Amino acid sequence: MKQTILTLSLLLIGAIFSQEVVSQLHEQKDTTSATTTATVIEQEQPASSVKENEPEPDIYEQHVQQDVLQAIAHIPQDQSSQKQKQKQKQKNIAIVGAGAGGSSAAYHLKKFAGDNVNITIFEQNDHVGGRSTTLELDGRSIELGASIFVKDNTILFQALDEFNLSTTADHDDKDGHGDINDDDDDGGLGIWNGTGFEYIAFKKCKIPYAGMIKFLFHFGARGVFKTEKIRRNAVKDLRMFYDDEVNFPFEDVQFSELLLSHVNETGGELLDSVPVSSQYKSFIQAALRGTYAQTLDQIHGLGTLVGLSTSGASSVYGGNFRVFEKWIEFADADLKLSTSVKSISKLNDGKYDVTYKTGSAGTESKDEFDYVVIAAPLSQANITINNVTVAKEYYETEYVPLWVTVFKSKNRLSDSAYFNNKETPQTVLASGSNSPFNSIFEVYYNETTSEYIYKVHSLSPLEPGFIYGVFGETSYKFEQKWLAYPYLKPTDGKLIKFQLEVGS
Repeated sequence: MKQTILTLSLLLIGAIFSQEVVSQLHEQKDTTSATTTATVIEQEQPASSVKENEPEPDIYEQHVQQDVLQAIAHIPQDQSSQKQKQKQKQKNIAIVGAGAGGSSAAYHLKKFAGDNVNITIFEQNDHVGGRSTTLELDGRSIELGASIFVKDNTILFQALDEFNLSTTADHDDKDGHGDINDDDDDGGLGIWNGTGFEYIAFKKCKIPYAGMIKFLFHFGARGVFKTEKIRRNAVKDLRMFYDDEVNFPFEDVQFSELLLSHVNETGGELLDSVPVSSQYKSFIQAALRGTYAQTLDQIHGLGTLVGLSTSGASSVYGGNFRVFEKWIEFADADLKLSTSVKSISKLNDGKYDVTYKTGSAGTESKDEFDYVVIAAPLSQANITINNVTVAKEYYETEYVPLWVTVFKSKNRLSDSAYFNNKETPQTVLASGSNSPFNSIFEVYYNETTSEYIYKVHSLSPLEPGFIYGVFGETSYKFEQKWLAYPYLKPTDGKLIKFQLEVGS
């Protein structure tokens, strides 16, 4: 729990987007296809034959590859393979956003469509990765945003193998990198309610399984096990986005009654139905404030269950953004950094004009594309969309403001006047919604300077008095504000489609 968990829904941008971006091109009838938190504006295409003599891919890859080639290749069946290649016409695709969704879209389009696509990526920031950025401090890379991903994020783990990327766990903690300190094995975890600790667990226990026994006894074994069973079933349904050929391609997640039931209730309502003890409910709320910066009466049940899915957490050595950089490199995309998209206009022939501006002093330019993928929050993108009717729901998504603050201090949290408890562990999660912080944890210990490096997540800037009360004297402070996560509010049972427009 030493990291802010990158939400599974966000990580599934890689998984869901991997299937959907390419399947969006498969528009041969009046039906629409979509399955990503990014949105797609597209032009319909007639069906065509599939290339022959391709190496036999796995079932999923074969399915997606056929969809892409049918939608893009336009190869008459009676031509030779040589003429087919000459007759192919590249489709120009614009992707707005170079974060997880945009880079994943570019990678999978290139993987399945090959030379049939020409990809341009517009990114308003000067770097790839969106919220996945790092702070270089004392020779170490500290994740400031999307800190980790978990085992169920299959596509991200596949990227590690494909691009020969290592994780922080693959390197010694003292080699100058990493975002999790395992040297302080007795650091443990504490749940703070605003006035005192509700629960303190330490990693080191002389008696085998003593920590687990204490946990189950304190929180109630029956409620813990029942919640875990519900969580496993929900994650199993989410994984259908990876390999479900019956429902593929996905317009939304409404085909899953289980997932729908969980997004129609709050996390608190879900736990009350289990039921769980008040102590375990408070523990889960503390975990959610550390992962999604939301409380049980705000977040829906699915977000609650996903927020508990932290098994096999990993991070990339040198920064998680390296995965997204590799995806874009693989796609051979024209990456336009520090470039903001001003407008997207649908043309009479079904294509789209994208007007953009590079830098604050740059002039506006315009390019034409066959398809446009919006892999950025419309509520924040400030993009004018012309000649396309976009439902207001796409613009109404609110995001949680989150402050990430990094400190250096020679003091342990057990020395803190604020907590006033000599048993205070080096990781503290706050369960109370009125707490000035969501989580505090030690990132690592610098033996050269004898300083602890801490990271704090909070819903507002930290006051000087609080900082001194917790850390004492500090020699360094860095603050980053994010609009980090969408408020995962319960829905009325209807989920908006992933696809904005079907071209004419």
